Amino acid sequence: MPRPRIAVVLLGTVLAVLAPTTTYAQNEGQAELDKATETKLTAGSYGELSVVIDLLDTALARGLDEGNTEFANQMLISTLIERANLLSSVIFQPRQRNPQIAQMMQVALSDLQRATKLDPTQADAQYLLARLYAVTGQNREAASKALEAVIGAEDAEAELRAKALVLRGSMQEDEAKRLADYEEAVKIAPNEAEVIRARALYYLMKEDPDNALADLKKAAELEPDHAATYEAMGLAYLLKQDFDASLNSFTEAIERDEELVSAYANRARIHALQDNDEKALEDLAKAVEIDPQSITSLLLRAQFHYQAGRTEDAMKDVERALEIRPGLVQGLRLKAELLVGQEKLDEAIKVMEQLAEAMPGNPEVMLQLGIYYMADTQPRKAIANFDRLLESDPKDARALRNRGDAKLSLGLHAEAIEDYQAALEVAPDNSGLLNNLAWVLATSPKDELRDGKRAIELATKASEVTDHKEGHILSTLAAAYAESGDFEKAIEWSTKAVEIGEESQKEQLKSELESYHAGKPWRELQNVEEETSEARKPDQPAPARTSDF
Repeated sequence: MPRPRIAVVLLGTVLAVLAPTTTYAQNEGQAELDKATETKLTAGSYGELSVVIDLLDTALARGLDEGNTEFANQMLISTLIERANLLSSVIFQPRQRNPQIAQMMQVALSDLQRATKLDPTQADAQYLLARLYAVTGQNREAASKALEAVIGAEDAEAELRAKALVLRGSMQEDEAKRLADYEEAVKIAPNEAEVIRARALYYLMKEDPDNALADLKKAAELEPDHAATYEAMGLAYLLKQDFDASLNSFTEAIERDEELVSAYANRARIHALQDNDEKALEDLAKAVEIDPQSITSLLLRAQFHYQAGRTEDAMKDVERALEIRPGLVQGLRLKAELLVGQEKLDEAIKVMEQLAEAMPGNPEVMLQLGIYYMADTQPRKAIANFDRLLESDPKDARALRNRGDAKLSLGLHAEAIEDYQAALEVAPDNSGLLNNLAWVLATSPKDELRDGKRAIELATKASEVTDHKEGHILSTLAAAYAESGDFEKAIEWSTKAVEIGEESQKEQLKSELESYHAGKPWRELQNVEEETSEARKPDQPAPARTSDF
């Protein structure tokens, strides 16, 4: 609200001076009101506005006549709104990390609550109040009420009502109502870039790049220097897999705001997709230089380092991200992966156990922890972990498959077969499942469990799914034929398995081939002795035959 005109202020002062003595008796707060009026003329800082508010509160508390009370209240409303606007300009400032933000937020909320209670028709104040509620996540009902007051205010400017509709739309849980609010906002303010951009971001979130781009181009015409508009265009083009256009859009965003950290990070992703890792790392280095606290940039750069085999550099970035935000899920998971890569499985397990405590019941965390237990030759711990996961989702194929692997490593063939079969009902084309079930049906020493015919069917399908390019799967197909008595086929497929198998598998694959040449089917019964990675010999492999999904 604009400050009172000087003429009005002087008139109030003159009337107070000319009033008879009896008027002063009814206006014990007159001195404070006069001082507030004088101070308000030049007040612009938080401290000066606070002095005005305190003086007006004192004046009203001591007593004023009807005319002065109305005048004081109007000045109080305008000053409260002015102070809230001043604080909000800091609160909503991009990349703001002021440690006093929370305190500023509470003062601004209190000021706006008072102002709108004194005068509910203050549409600007109602909108700002709703914005602050939305930022804090507090009192959704009060935020909605404030927005309704703006949207329903006939004398409110169209631009303000449109912004209120956009904010209400962002709070809608019903998708149809959300889009309806955005549509109405654009209808009311068709040339307001902020409003059009809001609808574009909705389309972007719904993975509708064409509609998003149509709105973003219109917003760019209205505000040619708005960097975030071009960044959003980059994301839309990325959805269309138009990497060149995406790269150009992110570059345009950076040209308009050289400190837009997210644009550097997004452009780095495009460089990576175009196999230009050097430029990707340059962009991420720039992003971290601009904002050393950017967790997204640090973790993304850590991923690049990790993929390039620079484990120590990756770990430095991860550790830095975890210093900034301890307990960060993505950071802890990446740290665990890096520790595994450094052959520090026991430390990786500790990190994942920490994450499991922080996120009890999280399926991804529980699954990964179980896999780490298996790699650490602790299959019983792995089974217990997969049991808990399957309690919440009995049809989780990954958990069933890995629990089957853990049971297989303990020699629990019947139980492993049961888990594999249950998993196959959910994921019938998974090569790992097909292979492992075929393997146990072909090689189990337990006569009642073997089924050569089905093993051939399963192993054949697994081989076809992988284009006959996986040595361990061809090995399983050979074992299935050997179990069925067809040693000619067994030797054929076993020979191919030896030819294409990984170096770490060669010794095992050659032993199987020798067995078939001797006319003997292969038999295998694992019975892992549980131990930790600290106790296992460095050259001792984990018991799993195949990798996870």
